[in-house]
Amino acid sequence: MVGLKENTKKMDLIEVYEAHKATYENWKEGDIAEYWFEEEGILCIEYESGNWWHYKYTNEGLQWW
Repeated sequence: MVGLKENTKKMDLIEVYEAHKATYENWKEGDIAEYWFEEEGILCIEYESGNWWHYKYTNEGLQWW
């Protein structure tokens, strides 16, 4: 689990990707195709699969949905 970071706009894109990917035995999303920031600095990453996820650091660590 990645620790709290004050400014989510400065998140390391690769760090977030690797943390999420590490939770799967067989990652099927592919590599990063595109990314953007939504309101409140929430990072969104679209993968080669066409699926996209939201990412945010909280007091509990990195969360995605």
